[in-house]
Amino acid sequence: MPSVTDQTPIPPSPSEDDYVRQVVSAEPPPLRDLRPPGDACPAALLAPHTTTTVWRADTEEILHRAGPPDALPALQDHKKGVRGRLALRSETSRADFVRAVAIAREEIAAGNVYLVNLARRVRVTGRDDLAEAVAQRVIDARPARGMLAHVGGVIVGGMSMELALRWERRVGVAWSEPIKGTRPRGATEDLDRAEVLALQGDPKERAENAMAVDVHRNDLSRVATAVTTPSLFAVETHAFVHHLVSRVRAEVPVDLGSEAMLRAMLPVGSVTGAPKLAAMDLIARLEPTRRGLYTGVYGVVFGDGSVELTVAIRTAVVAGDALEIRRVVE
Repeated sequence: MPSVTDQTPIPPSPSEDDYVRQVVSAEPPPLRDLRPPGDACPAALLAPHTTTTVWRADTEEILHRAGPPDALPALQDHKKGVRGRLALRSETSRADFVRAVAIAREEIAAGNVYLVNLARRVRVTGRDDLAEAVAQRVIDARPARGMLAHVGGVIVGGMSMELALRWERRVGVAWSEPIKGTRPRGATEDLDRAEVLALQGDPKERAENAMAVDVHRNDLSRVATAVTTPSLFAVETHAFVHHLVSRVRAEVPVDLGSEAMLRAMLPVGSVTGAPKLAAMDLIARLEPTRRGLYTGVYGVVFGDGSVELTVAIRTAVVAGDALEIRRVVE
């Protein structure tokens, strides 16, 4: 792949553009709400409208905190502990999931998609300490873009590290940082360095990251006057893992509306696939339930109108005595 700098615009992917031209001219089919009864979890969560704490772990900076102090009791008493290990139960049988993966591989072989992210819902039920378990895990881990929120009767804990969108509206600049590629931290400095080199040189991880960059770049190009990639295949190190991260930057009109930006970007390509619309259609066919917040976004709208949204992966939703997470395969 040719080298890319911030001064070198990247042309949109022809294959992605061709696909988009084919589908935008037709009236989109109506969306079917496949959520199970009682599933009230939104697909997007913006902090000012919830009882929420959002922070950046690298600086311990609290980005947003709102709501009465007793709205999330686990925040004050998260050290009380959890009784034993949580027994997770997949709502998709192994045979059904293997069948879905086989179909996805057939679609890839046929050239209909190049990358698709399939997930299955995993649940825990019948326990009264699930909110405390989620709060303890999130607070202790201090993830890069952590979040705890209380939305009506639903508690959401997020441990994502992926920036979906940072939009500086007053200056007309937006960027996204897709993550594709993960390695564990090494036990020693030498082993840790070896993991970084292995991650940077892994052709599979680089190919997946490049496809995600291509989708993000194409999405931003729908509303941007210029799109560049200032960083490609950089390694970002966290407490327990290394990630392969790229940055896609766009110059956008200062009067661009929120709806236009969100329609262009969401859901992000790193958690759907490529081409994105074809991958989304395949996901809708193969996954038995809607994802809710998972692979949507959570984040903050700042006072100056700037927006920072995080991809809702590594996210748990607690409603009553039930906890739900999603596990993904690519």
